[in-house]
Amino acid sequence: MVRCILMGKAPVPGNVKTRLLSRYTPMQAAAIYARMLELTLSRVARLFADVWVAADDPADPCFAELPHELVHQGNGDLGRRMLRLMRLHFASSAEPVVFLGCDSPHMPDERVLLGLEALAWSDVVIGPVEDGGYDLLGMRRPVESIFRRIGWGGARVMEQTLCALEDERLTVHLLSSFYDLDFPEDLVRCGWAPMCPSMSI
Repeated sequence: MVRCILMGKAPVPGNVKTRLLSRYTPMQAAAIYARMLELTLSRVARLFADVWVAADDPADPCFAELPHELVHQGNGDLGRRMLRLMRLHFASSAEPVVFLGCDSPHMPDERVLLGLEALAWSDVVIGPVEDGGYDLLGMRRPVESIFRRIGWGGARVMEQTLCALEDERLTVHLLSSFYDLDFPEDLVRCGWAPMCPSMSI
Protein backbone atom coordinates (compact mmCIF):
# COMPACT_ATOMS: atom_id res chain seq x y z
CA MET A 1 0.00 0.00 0.00
CA VAL A 2 1.48 3.33 -1.09
CA ARG A 3 1.76 5.89 1.69
CA CYS A 4 1.16 9.57 0.96
CA ILE A 5 3.11 12.16 2.92
CA LEU A 6 1.35 15.50 2.63
CA MET A 7 3.57 18.49 3.38
CA GLY A 8 1.33 21.04 5.07
CA LYS A 9 1.78 24.39 6.78
CA ALA A 10 -0.36 26.12 9.37
CA PRO A 11 -2.17 29.01 7.60
CA VAL A 12 -0.48 31.77 9.59
CA PRO A 13 -0.76 35.24 8.01
CA GLY A 14 2.60 36.38 6.72
CA ASN A 15 4.08 32.86 6.74
CA VAL A 16 2.22 31.28 3.82
CA LYS A 17 1.68 32.21 0.16
CA THR A 18 3.82 35.31 0.47
CA ARG A 19 4.04 35.64 -3.31
CA LEU A 20 0.33 36.48 -3.30
CA LEU A 21 0.94 39.59 -1.21
CA SER A 22 1.29 41.80 -4.28
CA ARG A 23 -2.52 41.65 -4.52
CA TYR A 24 -3.78 40.13 -1.28
CA THR A 25 -3.40 40.99 2.39
CA PRO A 26 -1.58 38.52 4.66
CA MET A 27 -4.97 37.49 6.11
CA GLN A 28 -6.39 36.86 2.63
CA ALA A 29 -3.32 34.92 1.53
CA ALA A 30 -3.57 32.77 4.66
CA ALA A 31 -7.26 32.13 3.96
CA ILE A 32 -6.41 31.12 0.40
CA TYR A 33 -3.77 28.71 1.68
CA ALA A 34 -6.21 27.28 4.24
CA ARG A 35 -8.56 26.48 1.35
CA MET A 36 -5.70 24.91 -0.60
CA LEU A 37 -4.84 22.73 2.40
CA GLU A 38 -8.48 21.73 2.82
CA LEU A 39 -8.82 20.69 -0.82
CA THR A 40 -5.56 18.75 -0.78
CA LEU A 41 -6.53 16.92 2.41
CA SER A 42 -9.79 15.96 0.71
CA ARG A 43 -7.84 14.59 -2.27
CA VAL A 44 -5.45 12.43 -0.27
CA ALA A 45 -8.38 11.04 1.73
CA ARG A 46 -9.98 9.96 -1.57
CA LEU A 47 -6.90 8.45 -3.14
CA PHE A 48 -4.81 6.99 -0.32
CA ALA A 49 -5.60 4.57 2.49
CA ASP A 50 -2.36 5.44 4.31
CA VAL A 51 -1.65 9.15 4.85
CA TRP A 52 0.83 11.05 6.95
CA VAL A 53 0.11 14.76 7.30
CA ALA A 54 3.53 16.32 7.85
CA ALA A 55 2.86 19.63 9.56
CA ASP A 56 5.22 22.48 10.31
CA ASP A 57 3.23 23.09 13.52
CA PRO A 58 1.22 20.02 14.52
CA ALA A 59 -0.31 21.95 17.45
CA ASP A 60 -2.09 24.39 15.13
CA PRO A 61 -5.91 23.98 15.27
CA CYS A 62 -6.09 23.43 11.51
CA PHE A 63 -4.51 20.02 12.04
CA ALA A 64 -6.81 18.98 14.89
CA GLU A 65 -9.04 15.91 14.53
CA LEU A 66 -7.66 14.81 11.18
CA PRO A 67 -8.36 11.17 10.22
CA HIS A 68 -4.69 10.72 9.34
CA GLU A 69 -1.45 10.24 11.22
CA LEU A 70 0.07 13.61 12.09
CA VAL A 71 3.86 13.97 12.07
CA HIS A 72 6.17 16.93 12.56
CA GLN A 73 8.16 18.07 9.54
CA GLY A 74 11.08 19.06 11.74
CA ASN A 75 13.62 21.81 11.15
CA GLY A 76 15.74 22.75 8.18
CA ASP A 77 15.08 23.48 4.54
CA LEU A 78 12.55 21.52 2.52
CA GLY A 79 15.13 18.93 1.51
CA ARG A 80 16.17 18.18 5.08
CA ARG A 81 12.54 17.86 6.15
CA MET A 82 11.60 15.55 3.28
CA LEU A 83 14.73 13.48 3.83
CA ARG A 84 13.80 12.99 7.48
CA LEU A 85 10.26 11.95 6.56
CA MET A 86 11.48 9.58 3.84
CA ARG A 87 13.78 7.88 6.36
CA LEU A 88 10.92 7.57 8.85
CA HIS A 89 8.72 5.98 6.22
CA PHE A 90 11.23 3.41 4.99
CA ALA A 91 12.32 2.59 8.54
CA SER A 92 8.88 1.09 9.11
CA SER A 93 7.69 0.11 5.62
CA ALA A 94 8.96 -1.42 2.38
CA GLU A 95 6.04 0.08 0.45
CA PRO A 96 6.43 3.05 -1.92
CA VAL A 97 5.84 6.59 -0.74
CA VAL A 98 4.45 9.66 -2.50
CA PHE A 99 5.12 13.22 -1.36
CA LEU A 100 2.53 15.87 -2.14
CA GLY A 101 2.37 19.56 -1.30
CA CYS A 102 -0.59 21.91 -1.12
CA ASP A 103 0.33 24.29 -3.95
CA SER A 104 -1.62 22.39 -6.63
CA PRO A 105 -5.11 21.87 -5.16
CA HIS A 106 -6.53 22.26 -8.67
CA MET A 107 -4.56 19.23 -9.86
CA PRO A 108 -6.87 16.55 -11.31
CA ASP A 109 -6.96 13.28 -9.37
CA GLU A 110 -5.91 11.57 -12.58
CA ARG A 111 -2.45 13.12 -12.29
CA VAL A 112 -1.92 11.46 -8.91
CA LEU A 113 -3.36 8.17 -10.14
CA LEU A 114 -1.02 8.17 -13.14
CA GLY A 115 1.86 8.70 -10.75
CA LEU A 116 0.75 5.74 -8.65
CA GLU A 117 0.49 3.55 -11.74
CA ALA A 118 3.99 4.55 -12.84
CA LEU A 119 5.41 3.55 -9.44
CA ALA A 120 4.65 -0.06 -10.36
CA TRP A 121 7.50 -0.01 -12.88
CA SER A 122 9.60 3.09 -12.06
CA ASP A 123 11.93 3.66 -9.13
CA VAL A 124 11.04 7.35 -8.99
CA VAL A 125 8.05 9.31 -10.31
CA ILE A 126 8.05 13.10 -10.48
CA GLY A 127 5.35 15.61 -11.43
CA PRO A 128 7.16 18.66 -12.86
CA VAL A 129 5.67 22.14 -12.62
CA GLU A 130 6.29 25.12 -14.86
CA ASP A 131 8.27 27.13 -12.30
CA GLY A 132 11.06 24.55 -12.31
CA GLY A 133 10.00 22.49 -9.30
CA TYR A 134 7.64 19.57 -8.83
CA ASP A 135 4.28 18.92 -7.16
CA LEU A 136 4.56 15.13 -6.76
CA LEU A 137 7.47 12.89 -5.84
CA GLY A 138 7.11 9.14 -5.55
CA MET A 139 9.77 6.52 -4.81
CA ARG A 140 9.93 2.78 -4.30
CA ARG A 141 13.08 2.84 -2.19
CA PRO A 142 15.14 5.43 -0.29
CA VAL A 143 16.94 7.95 -2.50
CA GLU A 144 18.76 10.48 -0.34
CA SER A 145 20.72 12.36 -3.01
CA ILE A 146 17.65 14.16 -4.38
CA PHE A 147 17.19 16.01 -1.11
CA ARG A 148 20.74 17.37 -0.90
CA ARG A 149 22.38 20.32 -2.66
CA ILE A 150 19.09 21.45 -4.22
CA GLY A 151 18.21 25.14 -4.57
CA TRP A 152 14.79 24.83 -2.95
CA GLY A 153 12.31 27.42 -4.14
CA GLY A 154 14.38 28.25 -7.20
CA ALA A 155 13.90 27.58 -10.88
CA ARG A 156 16.40 24.68 -11.05
CA VAL A 157 14.90 22.27 -8.51
CA MET A 158 13.71 19.86 -11.17
CA GLU A 159 16.94 20.10 -13.16
CA GLN A 160 19.09 19.49 -10.09
CA THR A 161 16.88 16.60 -8.98
CA LEU A 162 17.21 14.89 -12.35
CA CYS A 163 20.98 15.36 -12.28
CA ALA A 164 21.12 13.65 -8.88
CA LEU A 165 18.99 10.80 -10.20
CA GLU A 166 21.32 10.27 -13.17
CA ASP A 167 24.09 9.45 -10.73
CA GLU A 168 21.80 6.94 -8.95
CA ARG A 169 21.09 5.02 -12.19
CA LEU A 170 17.40 4.65 -11.36
CA THR A 171 14.38 4.39 -13.62
CA VAL A 172 12.54 7.70 -13.57
CA HIS A 173 9.09 8.54 -14.91
CA LEU A 174 8.02 12.16 -15.47
CA LEU A 175 4.38 13.12 -15.50
CA SER A 176 3.20 15.89 -17.82
CA SER A 177 4.05 19.42 -16.73
CA PHE A 178 1.54 21.28 -14.55
CA TYR A 179 1.54 24.54 -12.58
CA ASP A 180 1.39 25.63 -8.95
CA LEU A 181 -0.75 28.37 -7.45
CA ASP A 182 2.00 30.77 -6.41
CA PHE A 183 1.04 34.15 -7.85
CA PRO A 184 -2.27 36.03 -8.21
CA GLU A 185 -2.24 35.29 -11.94
CA ASP A 186 -2.18 31.56 -11.18
CA LEU A 187 -5.42 31.86 -9.20
CA VAL A 188 -7.09 33.49 -12.20
CA ARG A 189 -5.64 30.88 -14.56
CA CYS A 190 -7.12 27.95 -12.65
CA GLY A 191 -10.56 29.57 -12.34
CA TRP A 192 -10.47 30.78 -8.75
CA ALA A 193 -12.19 34.14 -8.27
CA PRO A 194 -9.33 36.64 -8.36
CA MET A 195 -10.15 38.55 -5.16
CA CYS A 196 -12.16 36.17 -2.97
CA PRO A 197 -10.26 34.16 -0.36
CA SER A 198 -13.24 31.84 0.19
CA MET A 199 -13.17 30.78 -3.47
CA SER A 200 -13.85 27.23 -4.60
CA ILE A 201 -12.63 25.37 -7.65
